[in-house]
Amino acid sequence: YGDVPLVSCQTLTALKSANTDGMSMLTLTVDNPFGLGRIKRDKDGNIEAIVEQKDASTDEQSIQEINSGIYCVDNALLHKYLPKLSNDNAQQEYYLTDIVKMAVAEGINIVAIEPEHTFEIEGVNNRQQLASLERTWQGKLVADLQEAGVQFADPSRVDIRGTLTAGQDVFVDVGVVFEGDCVLGDNVYIEAGCVIKNAHIGNACHIKPYCVIDRAEIGAGVDVGPFAHLRPETVLSDNSKVGNFVEIKKSTVGHGSKVNHLSYIGDATIGTDVNVGAGVITCNYDGVNKSQTIIEDNAFIGSNSSLVAPVTIGNTATVAAGSVITKDVDSKALAFGRARQTQKNDFQRPTKKSK
Repeated sequence: YGDVPLVSCQTLTALKSANTDGMSMLTLTVDNPFGLGRIKRDKDGNIEAIVEQKDASTDEQSIQEINSGIYCVDNALLHKYLPKLSNDNAQQEYYLTDIVKMAVAEGINIVAIEPEHTFEIEGVNNRQQLASLERTWQGKLVADLQEAGVQFADPSRVDIRGTLTAGQDVFVDVGVVFEGDCVLGDNVYIEAGCVIKNAHIGNACHIKPYCVIDRAEIGAGVDVGPFAHLRPETVLSDNSKVGNFVEIKKSTVGHGSKVNHLSYIGDATIGTDVNVGAGVITCNYDGVNKSQTIIEDNAFIGSNSSLVAPVTIGNTATVAAGSVITKDVDSKALAFGRARQTQKNDFQRPTKKSK
C-alpha cells in the first residue's frame, strides 16, 4: 500500500518465502487493535478469516492480532477470487480480505509472519502522521548508529536522509543533517548545524559549526569551519585546514596546507604546506571558461590577493598581500602587483553640510 512507506525489503522477502501454498500475509499483535481488521484463527491456530471492526463480534473484537493489509498471493488465485467479492457487509464495501476466507474454504494453508519492527506497517494519512513516522524512522537509524559506537548530543535532533556509515567514537552535535551516502571515519567530531551530503570524512576530523559539505572527500586529521562551504569535487588532504567562511569548489588542498579565512578557492590544485591568507580569491571564471590555478608546495599567498587563472605559483614562492597576480610566479620568488601607496598630508575630511 502507498500509505505504508517503511515496510522493509527483508520483511517482503520473508513474506514471499513464507508463501508455500499460494498465500501468505503480514500480521501484527498490538495492544490496541481498535478500528483494525482482526485475524481470526481456529483452535489449532490456523487462519480462518479476517474480520473488520464493524463486522466483528464482541469476542472477535478482543483479538489483538491485526491485519496489515499486505499479502503475497499467487496471481492465479487473485483471478479466481476477485470476481467473487461482494459488498454484503456493514460498510457496503468490497473487502480484499474476503479472499482469505475463500482460500481457507479451499484448504489453502495461509502462513502469517510479523515484521521485525511495528513501524513497518504503520500507515500515513495526513502530514502529522507522516512527520511522526519520520521521527520514528530517524530514531531507528540513530539507535543503530549508537549501537555501532556513535554518540549523539541529542538523538532527536539529527536527520539522516540517506545512508550514514560511521567508525568508532564519532560525535554528532545537534541539528546535523546527513544526505545521500556519507562515510565518517573513527574519532570524527561534528559540531552543530552542519549539512553533509555524499561526503567521505576521514579519521580524527573536526567539522566545526554550520559547515556545508557536498560531495567532498576529506582526509584524516582535517579541521573544517566554522561556516565553511565545501562544494562538489573538493579534496582536502590529511592534516589540512579550512577555516571560517571559506568556499572551495572542485579543488585539491594538499597535506598540511591551510586556507584559514574568508577565501574562495575554485578549480585549483594546492600543494603541501601552503598558506593561503585571508580574503584570497582564485579568479577561475572569465565569463565563458573555467581555468586552473596551481599553487605548488610551500608557497605563501598573502591576504586579499587575487590569482587570475590560468596561473601557477611556484614552489616556495611568495605573493605579497593585496596583489593581483595574472602571470606565473617562479619558485622562491616574491610577486606583488598593486598600486604604489601615496600620501596626502594634512588631509581635511569632509564635513557634514548644515540643512
